[in-house]
Amino acid sequence: MNLFKTYLIGILILCSAPALWADNAPDAPAKDSLYVNVGYNTNATYGYYASSQNTMGFNVGMGYGFRLSKLFQLVIDANADIFPLDSSSVAAFGLTGGNQFVGTLLANLRYRFLAQDNPVVPYLIGGIGPALVSQITLDNYGNLVNPGAPTLNFGFRLGIGMDIRLSELTSLFIEADYYLIAGPNSAPYPNGTWNIAYDSIRLGGKFNL
Repeated sequence: MNLFKTYLIGILILCSAPALWADNAPDAPAKDSLYVNVGYNTNATYGYYASSQNTMGFNVGMGYGFRLSKLFQLVIDANADIFPLDSSSVAAFGLTGGNQFVGTLLANLRYRFLAQDNPVVPYLIGGIGPALVSQITLDNYGNLVNPGAPTLNFGFRLGIGMDIRLSELTSLFIEADYYLIAGPNSAPYPNGTWNIAYDSIRLGGKFNL
C-alpha cells in the first residue's frame, strides 16, 4: 500500500486548507454522473500467484453515480483489473500461470469534501460487492489451454481522489484505491485459499447529467 499511502498523504495536505477553495463559490448542484477510467495496479499480494504474475497490472472501468445530496453520491461501478503472466515462471509452474483477471461490481458511497462548486475538490470513496477472479491456463510453451475456473468472491474498496473541473458538465479525476478480494480464490495448487490485495491508480472522466 506504499503508493496508496503516498497519494493519501498528498490529498490530506490539500484537504487541510479548504478555505483556499471556498471563497464565495456557489454550492455545486446535486447531479447524476457517468464515470469512465483507466489506470494501473501495483503491489499485488496473493499467495503463490506472486511467484507467477507480474506485480504491475492495468485496469479499465466505468460507473454511474446517483445523486443523494450535494456531498454524497451512490456510485455503481464495474472494473476489470488484469495482472499479466510473468513468462519466466511458466516452466516452473507447469500448467499454471497466465493472465489473472479480477472483475468487480461494487456499490460505492462517494463523498466530496466541499459543497461549493470549486475547480478542485477532493473526495473519499468506499464500496463493497461481488468480485470474479479467473486465471488463464497455459502449458509449458506458453500456449493457451483453456480459461481457468473462475471463482466468485466478495470485494472491498477504499479510495481517495480529486475532481478537477473542466466545464460545467465535465471533470477529470485521479484516484488511489486499495482493493481487497476476500478468499477463497483460484489457486495453482489444489484447495488454495487466500485474499487478493492490491493498490490501484485510476485516471478518468466524470460527466454530469
